[in-house]
Amino acid sequence: MLAGGERTVGAQGALMQGREAARRLTWADAHAALSLADQSAPLAAEDLELLATAAYLLGHMEDCLAALQRAEQLHAEGGDPRRAARCAFWLTFHYGSRGDLAQASGWFGRANRLLEHEPPDCAEHGYLLISAAFQQLMAADYAAGLATSTQAAEIGRRAGDADLVAFAVFLHGRALLYEGRMAAGLALLDEVMVGW
Repeated sequence: MLAGGERTVGAQGALMQGREAARRLTWADAHAALSLADQSAPLAAEDLELLATAAYLLGHMEDCLAALQRAEQLHAEGGDPRRAARCAFWLTFHYGSRGDLAQASGWFGRANRLLEHEPPDCAEHGYLLISAAFQQLMAADYAAGLATSTQAAEIGRRAGDADLVAFAVFLHGRALLYEGRMAAGLALLDEVMVGW
């Protein structure tokens, strides 16, 4: 009985340490503490997202993907389709970056389904436009990529989501570079670098 109680206190302590390390942006400490806490008791969805971020930043992609998948499932089961869709977006992004287009496409479809009944101007719809803009740029459809990234940035501004705006402006800048408009494209990339 006592040993189990000690494990609970230990897991809770590791969880608190992991959250604090993430707040301080000390990602190696966050990853270690959150992983330890997760071994003792399954993490909540928000903590799994922190674990996924830490794993990604440390280059532990399998840990990142596994944590995001678990977080997506917990958010969906908990009735939070927007947070679930954000996780599905990041799964789309990471799988697409690895060249695993079947997985990326599957998660993109899942994110769209999760957002079927959500307002079209919610930030999560903007994140899905990021995926679409990225695909358009990879297909050399720069005009479409420009339009889609502009739409995503507008949604991000209305929703107050600085990360979405930065991502969209970055893609907009890349599209301009691909079109040969170097000065305008580099100016946008510089703008992203100084933050929002």
